[in-house]
Amino acid sequence: MIKHQKLFSRGFTLVELLVVIALIGIIMVPLVGFLGQLKSTYYSWETICRVNENRINILDQMACAIQESRILSTSTVQRIELFSGTDTIGYELLGGKILRYKNDLPQPLSENENRSLRFYYPQPSMVYINLDGYFIRVRIGKQQKI
Repeated sequence: MIKHQKLFSRGFTLVELLVVIALIGIIMVPLVGFLGQLKSTYYSWETICRVNENRINILDQMACAIQESRILSTSTVQRIELFSGTDTIGYELLGGKILRYKNDLPQPLSENENRSLRFYYPQPSMVYINLDGYFIRVRIGKQQKI
C-alpha cells in the first residue's frame, strides 16, 4: 500500500498548476508592457540619432564647399553664397529644408525638418555655421578680393 501511494503522489495537482500559471501571468503582463515601452524608446532615440547624423553630414558638406571656395560674397545671416571656379554655390533654409544652390538650381540636402540655419562672419576669412544648435567654424580656403 505504501508503494502504491508513492507511485501516485508524484507531480502537481491541478490547483497548484493553475496557481503557478496565474502567478506567471501576473508577472508577465507588466514585463511585456515594459518591453514594449523599451522598444518604443529605442526607436525614438534611433530617429533622433539619425537626424543628428544627417545634420552633421550637412555641416560637413557645407564646410568642404566653403573651404574649397575662393571668394565669399556678401552673404546674409540666413544664406551663404560661394564662388568656386565657375560655379556659384549657395545654402539656405527654406520651409524647414536645407537647400543647396548650384548655379541657381536648388537641390534639397535634408529630408528632416530643420528649425534654424544661421551664418556668422567674425572675420573676412571665417564663417560660423549654426544648424539647430550644432556649431562649426570654417576657414575659407583661398579667399580673394574682388
